[in-house]
Amino acid sequence: MGEYCARAAEMKKIKEKITELHNGTIGVEDLY
Repeated sequence: MGEYCARAAEMKKIKEKITELHNGTIGVEDLY
């Protein structure tokens, strides 16, 4: 269960980064 929560939190972080990318607040290089 704890592993699932960690994975979900990671996905949430990735989704937020993608959203920021679409909003143009960060560059593609910030993803790596």
